[in-house]
Amino acid sequence: MPQNFVLKHRFKNVLDMKENEKQYSEEEVHGNVPWTLNISKVKDGLSLYLNCNKSPKSDLFTVQTDVEYKIFSKTQRKTIDCKVTFTNKPEHQILGWGYAKFMSWDRMKREFLENGCLDVEVRVEISKTGGVERVPLRSFDKVANKEYSDTTLVVKGRKFYVSKLFLASQSTYFKHLLMEAESENLPPRSLTQRLFNKTLHAKSQFMDQFKGRHEVTLEDVDPNDFQVFLEVLYGEPAINGELGNAGKKKKKRFDPNGG
Repeated sequence: MPQNFVLKHRFKNVLDMKENEKQYSEEEVHGNVPWTLNISKVKDGLSLYLNCNKSPKSDLFTVQTDVEYKIFSKTQRKTIDCKVTFTNKPEHQILGWGYAKFMSWDRMKREFLENGCLDVEVRVEISKTGGVERVPLRSFDKVANKEYSDTTLVVKGRKFYVSKLFLASQSTYFKHLLMEAESENLPPRSLTQRLFNKTLHAKSQFMDQFKGRHEVTLEDVDPNDFQVFLEVLYGEPAINGELGNAGKKKKKRFDPNGG
């Protein structure tokens, strides 16, 4: 199944860049591969590249992609589409792909620069990969895990068997989603009545774990990112910074430890 992602970055102080100086975006991990963007000033042009930051010394890999490069402002945009296979195969190594002169430097200044900043967006569709598959550090989707869990989280059809009480203790997002949502929908009453209702609801939630399974579907989440997020939440290390920018956004959304 193709995986789509978008890299966006606002490059600052572009007019201060010297000849051949490069500016890079923050690294993001998608499809188990780290990616960055970079721009540079080359003679009278602006260069733009998408970089696959997987080590050339790692096991052989290939990532087939369809890429759309875009530079835009409030009134203008320029896009270029291409197909490229990123790989570290010695006979055809490609770890970065783009355009040495995406546009002229003068046009960039005249039509796209805003307060010294340049907005860049690159859309990527990964159609096929080889050698980049990630081995999970902890399993959440095996049927055997069902016996020791009380909640099923469904992410794009993939099921994660987890502990409701554990997630609620680690994340205010999941505490609200799994434990408190019904309480907060109660009509306004006296403080005593609300506290009493919350106590009854908490007791009911506690008993539910012995009666049946709670299944919740999470929207707008990549299952691979969520796998890494759960591993970190359950105490596994995020190897080589693989939580990445996308994973950090999920971490912020799910608010571990209320932080």
